[in-house]
Amino acid sequence: MTPSAVDHERPGETTPPSTIARLGFKLRTEAASPARQAAAIGVGFLIGCSPFLGLHLPLSLFAGWLFGLNRLKIYVAANISNPLVSPFLLFAEIQVGSWLKTGSFYPISVETLRELDIWDFAGDLLLGSATVGLGMGALGALVTYVFVSQSRLEPAVGLLLEKAAERYLSSGLLAWEFAHSKLRYDPVYQEILREGMLPETGTFLDLGCGRGLLLAALTEARSQYEAGEWPDGWPAPPRLRLVGIETQSRAAKIAQTALGEGAEIDNKDLTTAELPVCHATALIDVLHYLRPDDQHALLHRLAETMLPRGVLFIREVNADGGRLFFFVRASERLRALLRGHWRQKFSYRSTRDWAALLELAGFSAPWENMGQGTPFANVLLRADRKPRMASAALMDKSGMESR
Repeated sequence: MTPSAVDHERPGETTPPSTIARLGFKLRTEAASPARQAAAIGVGFLIGCSPFLGLHLPLSLFAGWLFGLNRLKIYVAANISNPLVSPFLLFAEIQVGSWLKTGSFYPISVETLRELDIWDFAGDLLLGSATVGLGMGALGALVTYVFVSQSRLEPAVGLLLEKAAERYLSSGLLAWEFAHSKLRYDPVYQEILREGMLPETGTFLDLGCGRGLLLAALTEARSQYEAGEWPDGWPAPPRLRLVGIETQSRAAKIAQTALGEGAEIDNKDLTTAELPVCHATALIDVLHYLRPDDQHALLHRLAETMLPRGVLFIREVNADGGRLFFFVRASERLRALLRGHWRQKFSYRSTRDWAALLELAGFSAPWENMGQGTPFANVLLRADRKPRMASAALMDKSGMESR
């Protein structure tokens, strides 16, 4: 289903997206069916292979208008003829054109250049570029169609994730792009809602919430359910008080802008922030950024503030994941370098060690793989607060907060 920028009010939405963001959103999402996306890539490759290097942008815009295709994707695909690739692409096209006309290739020599007939050369280039462009366009379209079709979601699920991502348009197109990709391709957000893992009511705390993607999905889930646009077979989404704590000020600001009054976002250090009494907590890809002692201390503080039988979700990396763990470690190191955190240290553990750490803090911790569709060794641990640590004071405090 093709998304559209939201014009009606929804819970938690406070700042409308800018005109530029809306325009970028429209260009990014127009003609989004698998067939039209595939056609856009195919036409883009065909234009990119043409020798009219200075006209690729107007040709892309015209083709998109003429055939009703995504203009941005056509132009992006047309950039296959970038400065690094163009020399090799033009050479191949000339040789293909010569072979189709004469049955032989151009000899690579100075003598060939001296005897070159410009009109024959131009004809070979046009014929070769059309042939190579059609071939590459057909291949690109086929690969795109297969990929998009396989990754296509059930309409109601796709609508839920698209609406959650739209909340980030107020922070710019890049923020929307990040949210759109993360919500769509990271399985943890869908899994938590699909399996009904959260309590129906109470307070949900997202520690290290980043840009608030899980909170946005939960907020939008309520709106979609009430509108009757909810995936078949999924349990009703919970009605929770949503609280997020994030160390990075920029991420916290983006989260609050996206969620508005739908959630409370606190920009605080996780290792020192006061934790509210809660019924459920999530730590999604957070603990490995903390030192081992801080991991231990944070989980103990959570055990002290969570209500009896409260549930804690931890999505973390399995250090025993072999080559999949290598992808995680490499990507995390690259991200740290790009952010300028040259000395960033990570504290990875195996799944057994994560479970043991949770047991030591006062949780029981069964786990399941949570890296489906990704090259990462991720696991999701669903840790239940052990009732032996129950505190009447916490229960009284929670009752006062709910009132």
